Amino acid sequence: QGGTSTLTFSIDSSTALIDVPALDFTNNLPAGVTVAPTPNASTTGTSGTLSAAAGAGTLSYTGGTVSAGVTCTVQLDVTSATAGAAVNTSGDLTSSQGNSGTASDTLTVNAAPAPTFAMSVSPTTIAQGDVTSVRFTVDNAAALISADTLGFDLLLPAGVGFAAPMNFSSDCVGGAATPIAGG
Repeated sequence: QGGTSTLTFSIDSSTALIDVPALDFTNNLPAGVTVAPTPNASTTGTSGTLSAAAGAGTLSYTGGTVSAGVTCTVQLDVTSATAGAAVNTSGDLTSSQGNSGTASDTLTVNAAPAPTFAMSVSPTTIAQGDVTSVRFTVDNAAALISADTLGFDLLLPAGVGFAAPMNFSSDCVGGAATPIAGG
């Protein structure tokens, strides 16, 4: 999730005896798959216009020509925030020589790793009535996408409570934390 993959369409004219103009196709990407923020859109061995806006779920290729005896490619980078298999089937490739049909392939998107969660207490030993600090660390550095809807509860052992006043702070983005004094 959140990574990029290069989507490549190959147009094979290796057995053609003449150039094939008027190449056109569209592709509605599967649900959850979009053109990458940096599309890196390109063509090799063909002219034409590849339209693929970052974040879009559709791309189009129009006005291409492939020379006789050549295989050309049309490619761009895509991304997905949805884990699983995404089957991509293009629209028909049409040209001056007719309809060549669709192209299809499957993109497998692996789930992002779960964030790690740790708690530390410092100092770990105190006298009765003294105060210690408790720190919770959520580390999402291994993932390429944000971790959303995080939450946890802390049940303190009997006889242990939050200091009054509490020195509570958080550098996490969004959400809310609600420590309950004396609990």
